[in-house]
Order: sequence, then structure tokens, then C-alpha cells
Amino acid sequence: MSQKYIRLKEFNSNNDIILIFPNVINHSEYVSKLGYSSDDVISAGFIALNKTDKGNIVYKCYGESVSLRKKSIPEEDYYLINREIYSLEDMDYI
Repeated sequence: MSQKYIRLKEFNSNNDIILIFPNVINHSEYVSKLGYSSDDVISAGFIALNKTDKGNIVYKCYGESVSLRKKSIPEEDYYLINREIYSLEDMDYI
């Protein structure tokens, strides 16, 4: 399964964030709806999610956003996504 993603600088912060969204949404429209501009986007592209035979989820960042004219940075983007996934697993849910 493949989805789109963008990596951007958060307003008033030095942290990069990754946002993943469905393929049917245009990269530039998504960024605009969030109140960001293409200048705020560091990288953009696609993320492929797959399950291994053991049930583990593996993913790969690749490609580029034509509408934003931004390429993915696979190694860096993968690291940030991985960090976000593990931080979500540590959260307590009410």
C-alpha cells in the first residue's frame, strides 16, 4: 500500500514533522489547506507500507511531489517517520 507524505518545518519550532495522507489528495493542495507554503516543505513524496511474512510493517520513502517540486530524502524521511511511529507507540491512550 502506498500513500503520500510531506516533511516540513513546524511553525515556531526547529522540529521537522512528517505528515502522511491518501494518494487521492494533491501534495500542494494538502500543504495549502494546512496553512503552509511550498517554501515550508523540506521534502515530499510517497511512502510504501508492506507487511513481512512475520507480520512486521516495513516502509520505504521514495519519489517526489511534482506539484511542490520537492523530492523525497529517503534516509532522513525514513528516520523521522520511524521516530514518530515509536513515539506514538509509547503514548498512553485514554
